[in-house]
Amino acid sequence: MFLREWMRPRVLNAEGEGAGGGEGEGAGDGGNGGAVPWYQAEGAFEADELDWMKNRGLIDDDPGAVIAKAVRGHRAAEIKLGRGADAVLDKPGEGQALPEYLR
Repeated sequence: MFLREWMRPRVLNAEGEGAGGGEGEGAGDGGNGGAVPWYQAEGAFEADELDWMKNRGLIDDDPGAVIAKAVRGHRAAEIKLGRGADAVLDKPGEGQALPEYLR
């Protein structure tokens, strides 16, 4: 329950304040009561992003399952590349002059 509430997109009004949200503890999980899924919330994703997510199997009613799948995919990519996403491109070290780096 905590993860489901934590992953819910935050909708802001024009002043930047939260636009409400229901509180309450239900007895059982009887569905979402007609609310749109987290990935279809207004402004959450563009149509091409939703297509990309659908093609990769990241459309699920449980955001926790989507996070787990995305983390596994990210880690697999880092293992395949042999380095993290922040180190894919070689770049000069801190304080290293560009001409020296290009040699």
